[in-house]
Amino acid sequence: MSSIIEYNSLLSIGLILQEYIQDLLIPLARDVVSSTDFDSQNKKNQEILSDSDSNSDSDSYQGRLKARNFQFSYSTEKWIEAIKEHTFKTKILPINLQTIEALINAHKDLKKTGEISEEQKKTLEILKNQLSKEIKEIGGEAFIKLETRSPKDSVYEQPNSKAENFLFEKLLQVHQKKKLKINWKNKIFANDILKYFIHSTSQVLKVKNGQEALDLLINSSRIFTDLLRGSEFKNQDGSPYSSSIIIRKWEKIKSCYEFRGFVHNNKLNCISQYFDIVFYPVLLAQKSQIEKIIRDFHSSIIDPKLKHIYKDYVIDFALLKSKNQNGKITLNPICIEINPFHTLAGPCLFSWKDDRDVIMGQKPFEFRIREECLNDPLDNIMGFWNRKIKNEIFPAIISQDRQKWFRRIFLLIILFLVLFWTFYIRYKLLQNPQIRRK
Repeated sequence: MSSIIEYNSLLSIGLILQEYIQDLLIPLARDVVSSTDFDSQNKKNQEILSDSDSNSDSDSYQGRLKARNFQFSYSTEKWIEAIKEHTFKTKILPINLQTIEALINAHKDLKKTGEISEEQKKTLEILKNQLSKEIKEIGGEAFIKLETRSPKDSVYEQPNSKAENFLFEKLLQVHQKKKLKINWKNKIFANDILKYFIHSTSQVLKVKNGQEALDLLINSSRIFTDLLRGSEFKNQDGSPYSSSIIIRKWEKIKSCYEFRGFVHNNKLNCISQYFDIVFYPVLLAQKSQIEKIIRDFHSSIIDPKLKHIYKDYVIDFALLKSKNQNGKITLNPICIEINPFHTLAGPCLFSWKDDRDVIMGQKPFEFRIREECLNDPLDNIMGFWNRKIKNEIFPAIISQDRQKWFRRIFLLIILFLVLFWTFYIRYKLLQNPQIRRK
């Protein structure tokens, strides 16, 4: 315990500053008094987008504690019971300080040496078995996260061989079926590649056992930061810090049907497509229908169940396709999760600064979707992914495509030689006088 506290005293300030002291979050950390104080939390949320000076005690222990409490006030455990019938099946696995320290140290081992020490592996063996059990009970496929954040940076923000393989196979399949002409200057082509990238990387976040879940958690800097930040403090009841791993049943969701909404004073003021760098033609055709579905879902179901918990929050929605009794395709809304109402929640096609009046409900409701392709879609993903797709994955696809054609040509040549030799031998035999007399 003492070693982790000493480490925190040296490193946590930098991590907290990196994560929290951004833009308008400074006054947030200063003024939020308690995660359990609803009125104070609402007051802070009302002030979050207001202008203020930059003086803050966010780099102090109390400032970091307030910021941590605010983040934890939106943890899954706080809202899951209220809307459990309208979100994914969820299981919560508590983890103690010993397990938390093992996850922190495993991440540090991995970054320093590329391997996890045997000591940490032994400690995490119990957690791995527990995760496998919970994943099996929930349906065999799951999405894993902490009570605060998910390990999605393990895929999107750093190299991941599993994601590379998924993407390669998907692009190869599409290339062979559609005979896509590779043209990076064609923005429609690049936009399609971006769709496949999002699909392939998302698949890596689906885990089927405890080992896959641990790999994501240990590789994630987001998980490491949240655990390290939390371990600096005790629980609110004075007990040693503990946390929870959230296991959620994996559902097949098309990326075009994920959305983010912004709620202030229990009013849904705006919605954006979630994957905002991609142009989805289907959204243009269904925009008005989707808006009505989501707004009705929030006002009639979600708001009545959450208004006694939060007044302000960022909410993620999904639409699941199904067929009704008449065989007609329907879009059924579901809540993915609830997020803190502050500037570190990605605004998608909105801006916390420029669209303040829309987000706060001072202007009419807006539903934003991307209505055309970006000029350079792939420039909006991490640079190493951009380079890998252009310089490694597609050259490999082209090479494999060429190899396939070479194999076909080789087989044709062999077939030609066999036929030629057969006819040649027959011709020679027929030229033999003895054979001709027979």
